[in-house]
Amino acid sequence: MIKPDMIPDEVVEAARAAYRDGFEQLDSHEEIMRASIAAALSAWPEYEDVVSEVNGFLVERGVALEDEGIARERLAIDPGFGFGKTVTHNMQMLGAFDAFTQHGLPVLAGISRKSSLGEITGRKTEERMVASVAAALMAVERGAMIVRVHDVGPTVDALKVWSAATQSL
Repeated sequence: MIKPDMIPDEVVEAARAAYRDGFEQLDSHEEIMRASIAAALSAWPEYEDVVSEVNGFLVERGVALEDEGIARERLAIDPGFGFGKTVTHNMQMLGAFDAFTQHGLPVLAGISRKSSLGEITGRKTEERMVASVAAALMAVERGAMIVRVHDVGPTVDALKVWSAATQSL
């Protein structure tokens, strides 16, 4: 999976520096990842054009992986909704999601229950099912081959209706 939000070693090291004495006291890999993410998010990226910049990064990483001998059919793209992006960034990426599908690789949309959906709807995490289903449907309509969701049944139902309607045209 090619993702812009993979946590590089230097970010983990920044988290270690930020947590100093407490970092070694973190009990699980999940806690270390949360600390690393917190450190990464403290340096909010700025984008001129989030879609083209993320897309460019993903293309570069894909080429690098292929150059290292990773077979193209083993690659998928995850544009990385959420981490280090504003609500506007996330909505720009969702609105132009088809831009990520132009490289002949399967693209994953992982926007289910993201905080951006909460900021737009005013809903708590556990109340974001409808927004999550809408976002997943929008991503699939724009070319997502894989969706990461929390509410599988409602998402499948929405996709079945969408599929039936688009196939009848």
